[in-house]
Amino acid sequence: MNRQARRAETAQKRKRRGRQEWVASQMESAKQAHQAGLLEDAEAAYNRILEQNPDQPEALHYKGILLHQQGRSADGIAHLTRAISSRPPDAELFNNLGNIYRESGRTEDAVVAYQKSLAVNPQHVDALSNLGAAQLHLGAANEALAALNKAITLSPGHASAHMNLGAAQRKLGRLTEAIESYRTAITLQPGLASAYSHLSRLLLKVGRPDDATEVYRRWLVQDPDNPIARHMVAAATGRDTPPRASDDYVAATFDSFADTFDTVLDGLGYRAPELIGSVIKARFRSVTAELDVLDAGCGTGLCGPLLRPIARYMAGVDLSPRMIDKARGRGEYDQLEVAELTGYLSAHSHQFDLIVSADTLCYFGKLEQVVSAAFGALRHGGTMIFTLEHLSDPAADQAYRLNAHGRYSHCPDYAQTVLIETGFTVLSVSSETLRQEGGAGVSGQLLVAQRMGPTV
Repeated sequence: MNRQARRAETAQKRKRRGRQEWVASQMESAKQAHQAGLLEDAEAAYNRILEQNPDQPEALHYKGILLHQQGRSADGIAHLTRAISSRPPDAELFNNLGNIYRESGRTEDAVVAYQKSLAVNPQHVDALSNLGAAQLHLGAANEALAALNKAITLSPGHASAHMNLGAAQRKLGRLTEAIESYRTAITLQPGLASAYSHLSRLLLKVGRPDDATEVYRRWLVQDPDNPIARHMVAAATGRDTPPRASDDYVAATFDSFADTFDTVLDGLGYRAPELIGSVIKARFRSVTAELDVLDAGCGTGLCGPLLRPIARYMAGVDLSPRMIDKARGRGEYDQLEVAELTGYLSAHSHQFDLIVSADTLCYFGKLEQVVSAAFGALRHGGTMIFTLEHLSDPAADQAYRLNAHGRYSHCPDYAQTVLIETGFTVLSVSSETLRQEGGAGVSGQLLVAQRMGPTV
């Protein structure tokens, strides 16, 4: 090689090294911004790298995760898929792709991704734990148990694997073992909020309310500002009970529940939408796309298909952003909004012909404000249909009670009195079984009321 060729080669090496150092610097800046929650800054840094090298696998990988965090999961999946195709098989990449699939509701695709991760590295403990959780979601509890036991054998201190193992054991009816798995998860990671939640609910299910209360108290000590822990301590002890569940409690509870909400309720024989649908069919059988309708506490939109045929315009409101995202995916609603119900109703005076609320007012104790707001949001002749849980053994003058499971039950006379005093005409009240819990039916009320006064 002559001197000129050597100089050219040296220059090329220096240039490559400079590019590598620049990419490393940009990646470090991007990761720091990403970890600090500065997602726009992080995305800009990832983009700078990808403008220079569209197939840079690390930038594709982490930008894909960021896009998912921003709610752009399809784009995130596309970026991780490109990252996978641009480098040798990588167990961590497949694991993260599985996580995005699972959090996007594509659980079968998640299982495939986790299995690919384990094909690269059979001892990838996170992938084993995640695979177990995904298999359990698909109903394959025994397969989940095997994956989770392997994860714990490889890493006995893996708190999430113990928590997922507890879920698999609970599904298989091995409740004593599940309780111990949840306790182990908390011991290993005292800040693991979901383990406290699952453990306390399981203790209630097996008839150990005092132990459940102690778990809630430990959770509150660990995380004094946690809205679920605060609410459930009040529910378990009966002290300092709020007149309704806090916004933070409802949002946190249902955000965590959004991915499995429909599946879980189906397993509980959840009937509130069906019951409301039966009233709608009877009362509005001649109506076609004529009404302005509000689904108050719409959740994932289970009532949407029942309301759409009679709705000229249909809105949904819920405190949980993730539940609203699920409802949006149904494509039934004209408008969806994350908001507190009473405030939303108060801001929409005389705008609806029908308001339905399936198992939402069970998170209210006092009903006066929300019922008054609903009255104001209805036009003359408008109808309100809603469910409540039944308070069967009220103490003297007790209108409602916050129960150990965190929901309120109401005395039937109280609910009807509130409706009448607000100005509603009560059209019907029926006793119904809303769902099954702990092997027993949850007794409730289905109420139908009409605003007969003039709209002013």
